[in-house]
Amino acid sequence: MTERFDVVVAGAGHNALVAAAYLSRAGLRCLVLEGRDVIGGDTATEELTLPGFLHDTCSTAHNLIQANPMLRDDELHLGEYGLEYIRPDPVVHVPFPDGAWITQWRDLDRTCEALAELSPADAATYRRLHEQFTPVLEHVVALEAMAPPLPACSLPPLSSPIRLRRVRPPSPPGLTSRAMAAWRA
Repeated sequence: MTERFDVVVAGAGHNALVAAAYLSRAGLRCLVLEGRDVIGGDTATEELTLPGFLHDTCSTAHNLIQANPMLRDDELHLGEYGLEYIRPDPVVHVPFPDGAWITQWRDLDRTCEALAELSPADAATYRRLHEQFTPVLEHVVALEAMAPPLPACSLPPLSSPIRLRRVRPPSPPGLTSRAMAAWRA
């Protein structure tokens, strides 16, 4: 018997997986096809350098998505599937080949001190940017608090598992078998 699906999703990046999860919760049978060995798209973590060292391969921060009802209201209960946000301090550390580095901390003063080691002017500009942006952010948060609440999301749990399948990407036209092997590699 051939399996039948209501929806076929091309790619297993985070947006596609979220869409498939909501569609599945709405009662549709979903098949997600992915050409890579790793799912998650911009949210993937991969061992790229040395064994045991895991790297965030695309996304370095999930700041904007935190206000999304999916995460804010925990609509998909992603913690039950292993999602855990870790908020490190320092936030970012970037070493340069010449031995210099920049570190961003959760504390504004500490970040500006680190930036001033390389450029006092950039540290002052960063502080000014932060000071100008903070009232805007506070205004947006206040407006959001005044908005009527969104209707509660009462989707049932996943009605059927989402099927994930790895598929071989199509061959670009006109490539020789030797070029094709290089392209696949």
